[in-house]
Amino acid sequence: MISVREEWLLNLERVARHPLTVAAQGELRRSLPRRDVARPISQPLECIARILCGIAPWLASDIEDATERALQEELRDLFRRALEIGCDPDHPDFWGFGRDHDSLVDTALLAYALLKAPRLLDDLSTTTRAHLAQALKSTRALQPYRNNWLLFSACVEGALDRLGEPAELDRVEDALSQHADWYVGDAWYADGPELHLDYYNSFVIHPLMRQVLDAFPGRQARWDDLRAVHVARAARLAEQMERMIAADGSWPPLGRSLTYRCGAFHALADLAARQELPQTLQPAAVRGALTATIRRSLGAAGTFTDDGWLTMGLSGNQPTLAEHYISTASTYFCCTIFLPLALPDTSSFWSDADASWTQARLWEHGEAIPADHAL
Repeated sequence: MISVREEWLLNLERVARHPLTVAAQGELRRSLPRRDVARPISQPLECIARILCGIAPWLASDIEDATERALQEELRDLFRRALEIGCDPDHPDFWGFGRDHDSLVDTALLAYALLKAPRLLDDLSTTTRAHLAQALKSTRALQPYRNNWLLFSACVEGALDRLGEPAELDRVEDALSQHADWYVGDAWYADGPELHLDYYNSFVIHPLMRQVLDAFPGRQARWDDLRAVHVARAARLAEQMERMIAADGSWPPLGRSLTYRCGAFHALADLAARQELPQTLQPAAVRGALTATIRRSLGAAGTFTDDGWLTMGLSGNQPTLAEHYISTASTYFCCTIFLPLALPDTSSFWSDADASWTQARLWEHGEAIPADHAL
């Protein structure tokens, strides 16, 4: 019987190996299943950036187990080769940075991944680093919508700063100040002027805001103060996300982008990987809850095509759930669930004995547990 960590790794490999292999061969644009969406040119970028959002920290981690390390080294080499191709504007498989408006989104998600795992930059040649910097800069001409997209522009500036390029800090200030104004209470930010009842606080807002705040320590005292406030809010959101997960691993199908599957729990996975879960959440219980969501979504029949691509759906192939902006590439946002794999297998998240999460304790075991309280 395999361990839970081995189960996660099998899922990671099943999702990520095929796209990374094709990208490393320079065949991603030709091979990726197509759909007429808003980002016709940058879909290859969308696919790989979303994979990296979840697996980059694991690719950059120190791993003792020989079998796991062999998989890591193989996928890291595929990523390096893919990035060399994808960032080269003269290559036929160029990923389309700056070529369509929506490329801002996935340039930012690639930036987010590299901010989480800067050791991956050490693998890049001087030429690829220069191409990457130019690719990031190319998105400055793309105006973000006045919603969570502001964080995409800020994330790009964080990655440029990390590469030693001058960052345009007014973009960072705009994103942070606007989201401070859009805070509506109990850990939730409105997505622009109005609150949307969906998973975007977990998909994008909380994780990217934290990464932006981490990217600029000491630059402005107000940003440092906001970081401290945001950490408390993120802990509360993690409690709420954990409570969303039913005893069978399902969760409420609310709002848009449901085809990101278990990526709905990006914020919870991020805090687990940071080892910053609130005291109300046992790491092993979160491990169990996230494992259940992986099984319900990635393990459902019809989740993969015969040649190894993800389909569009929440539990299997459900293309009617896909909004106009969703493509096959979009669905790889599910990889954000894998962030805790960056933790060593000796961490409490992986080594503690199994524990039940909130809904299992209430509905399956009938436990009397403390009441929930707003922040």
